[in-house]
Amino acid sequence: METALYDWVVGGLPLLEEIQSWRTPLLDFYFLVMTFLGEEEFFLLALSGIYWCFDKRLGRRLVYLLIVSNVINSAFKNIFQMPRPPEELRMVQESSYGLPSGHAMNTVNLWGFAAWSLRRIGCWIWIITVWVILSTAFSRLYLGIHYPADTVTGLALGLLTLVGFIWLDRWMTGWLPRADRRFFIPGAALLSLILLGVAPGDAYTYPAETTITLSGLFFGATVGFLHELDSVRFVNRGSAVQLLLRYLLGIAIALLFWMGLRVLFGMIDGPFWLEGILRFVRYALTGYAIAVWAPMLFLRLGLAEREPSTVVGSPMLHTIGGVK
Repeated sequence: METALYDWVVGGLPLLEEIQSWRTPLLDFYFLVMTFLGEEEFFLLALSGIYWCFDKRLGRRLVYLLIVSNVINSAFKNIFQMPRPPEELRMVQESSYGLPSGHAMNTVNLWGFAAWSLRRIGCWIWIITVWVILSTAFSRLYLGIHYPADTVTGLALGLLTLVGFIWLDRWMTGWLPRADRRFFIPGAALLSLILLGVAPGDAYTYPAETTITLSGLFFGATVGFLHELDSVRFVNRGSAVQLLLRYLLGIAIALLFWMGLRVLFGMIDGPFWLEGILRFVRYALTGYAIAVWAPMLFLRLGLAEREPSTVVGSPMLHTIGGVK
C-alpha cells in the first residue's frame, strides 16, 4: 500500500512540471501572496485581528479550528512521510513531509468556517472564499512545493474537518453552559498532553515538533480565553481609530512574545526535551498574551470598553459558541 501511495503521489510530477512552464513575474508575485495566506505569520495577524477588532467569539472558534486542522494534518504528514517535489522545482523551501497539503487544508477550514459564520451578509462571501481557497491550493503547485495529490488530499481533508467542526461547534454551544467550569483548565491541560501523542515525529518518535507548538497554543489560548471571559470582558466595538490602534498595539504584544521568546530561547542549547518544553512555553505565553494581556491593555488605555457584568451570564457559553 505504501508503494502504491508513493506512486500515486509522485505520479503527478509531469503535471507539476507543466505548471512550472507557466511561470511569469506577475504570477510569481500573485501566488507568493496567496501562499502567504496559509502561513503561520498570516494566521497570527489575521486571527488576532478578528479576535480584538471584529468578533472575539468567531476569533476563538477559528483558533480552535486552526489547531484541529493542523493536528490532523501533522498526523497524516508524519505517518505517511511522503516526499515533496524535487528541490529544483521549488520557489520556496519547506522541510516537512508533503502529503497532505497543510495550506490547502487550513485554507478550506478557516476561510470556509468564516464564510459559514458570516453567510448572512451575502453570497459574495462564498465567491471570495472559493477563490482564495483554490488560489492558495494552486499556489502550492505553482511554487513547486506540493504534488497535485498532496493538494487534492488537503482540500478533501479540509472539507471533512470543516463539516465535523461545524457539527461539533453546534453541540458544544448547547453543552458548555451546563458543564462544570472547575474542570475546564485541568481538562485543557489533559487535552494538551493528549495532543502531543497524536502525531509522531521522524522515525515515529513522539512528539512531533508541530504538535508541541499546537499543544502549547491550545493550553495558553484556552486558559487565556477563560480568564478574559471572567475578568476582562472587553467588547469589540470601537471607532476606526480605536480599532486601528488596538490592532497595532496588540500585534506588537503578540510579536514580542512570538518572536522575542524565539530569540531568547534560541540562545539556550539543550536536548530535544528541553527544546520541546521551551517551545511549549513560548506558544502558550503567546496564546495567553493575545487572549488576555493585550485586551487588558486595551481597556487600560481606553481603546476598548468592558462588557457589563450582566451580559456575561455563563461565560463559557461563548468560548466556542455561535456569533450573535
